This record gives sequence, C-alpha cells and structure tokens, in this order.
Amino acid sequence: MKILFGIILTIFLIFPFNACKTENPVQKKLSINPQSSKEQKIKELNKPIFCLSVTLPYLPKENHRAIGTGFLVDENLIATAFHVKKDLDGIISSNTIPNKKIIAWKKFDDGEMLEIPLNFVVGDPDSDLALFNFEAENFKPQLQKQNIKPFQFADRLPDLGEDILSVGYYGLMEFPFNSLGNVSTIENSEDIYSDVTLMPGNSGSPLVSMRTGEVLGVNVKVMTMGDGTIRLGISKKISKLTELIKKISN
Repeated sequence: MKILFGIILTIFLIFPFNACKTENPVQKKLSINPQSSKEQKIKELNKPIFCLSVTLPYLPKENHRAIGTGFLVDENLIATAFHVKKDLDGIISSNTIPNKKIIAWKKFDDGEMLEIPLNFVVGDPDSDLALFNFEAENFKPQLQKQNIKPFQFADRLPDLGEDILSVGYYGLMEFPFNSLGNVSTIENSEDIYSDVTLMPGNSGSPLVSMRTGEVLGVNVKVMTMGDGTIRLGISKKISKLTELIKKISN
C-alpha cells in the first residue's frame, strides 16, 4: 500500500494541474481540416472576419456600412489596414451627430448580431496596418457560442500560384464577400500580388491560404492596369502584422 501511495503521489507532483487545466476556446487558433470541402473551409474562414463601421444612431442604414474589414488575431485584437483607421476617424470627426463609435460587427446565419466597440491601439502608415482592441470579457460568451477563434499566421511567404481566399465586406452587405484566386507574384519579398477580387470595404481583409487556413497577408490596395479591366490585389505580408503585434506585447 505504501508503494502504491508513493507512485500516486509522484504522479500528482509531476502533473499537478493537467487533470484540471481548461483552455479558453477563444484563445485557441482557427484551424481547418485539409480534407474538408471548399465550401466547409470557406465557412470556417469567414468566422473571424468583421465589418468595420461607425455607428450613427439617427441614421440606421449607415450603422453597418462597410468602411473596411478586420479580422480577429487574438482574443481581444482585430487587425485591419491603417488607411481604414484613418477613414473611420474621418467619419467620426466630420459628423456632428453625437454618440458615434467605431465598431466591428457581424451577422450570423442564425440571425444573431454581434457589435463590438473598438479602441485604436497601434498603427504603421508605412506598411498600412493597424490594430484595434476591445473588452474581451464582455464578448467572450458570444464568441464562444459562435465558435469564433483567432486566425493563425503563416510563417512563410505564399507559393506562386497558391490557392488563396480573400474575405471582406462591401457596402451594406450583411455577410462578407468571398473571392478565390491565386498568388501572381511577390514584390521585394513583401508585397503579395494576387488575382482575387477586391472591392471598396475589403481593405484590411485577410489573404488566407486555402491549403492551411493561415493568414498570408493583409489586403491593402488594388493595382489597375490597361483600361482598368485588369486588377490585382496587393497584400502586405503577414510578418509585418506580427511586428506590429510585438510592439504592444513588449
């Protein structure tokens, strides 16, 4: 009996908390099953995407107009393009209606709405990237209920021709616009050019690998060629966003 008790005590001392440890589901990163269908992958990759807008209480139709797109990168952080942050600020400062606020919102298939007030944290005009935060505890139940997890970041540049997905909001669309494409070229080991369709409001949206579900870059602008019929999306590589996140974690 003493020997048995000693073995049990040793196991408990080595692994004292493992049996009781629980993880916050929101802190887990989004992952997709490589064997899932294209439709299933897209549905999963839509979950951490938010429309960025300004609430104008006396103009209900404007409440959800897409000024830009953001995506969840940590339990309380949403990333977007820096010029989206400037556009949001411009609406706030130019409109005399009181009680305006910057929000991230999304509507779910079950009709539920999630509206999160945002606070600007840090931005980089050179890379055209910005981060907003929010009170995570206030929205944890809804995020968990809808199984929304932060994106994983790729630790690489994309492959030429890699299958990619852009997910962003446009105008008064209640659900994000999905565009599939391929990586066309990479300039200066930094800017990713692709043939995904980007529309006004898509700025700040993630460029995601359809193979891994990881974010490869952040969509920041469009390059047009010829008579404007040729358009290439330009995304800033994801390591630039990682550098920005490190600025607030140090």
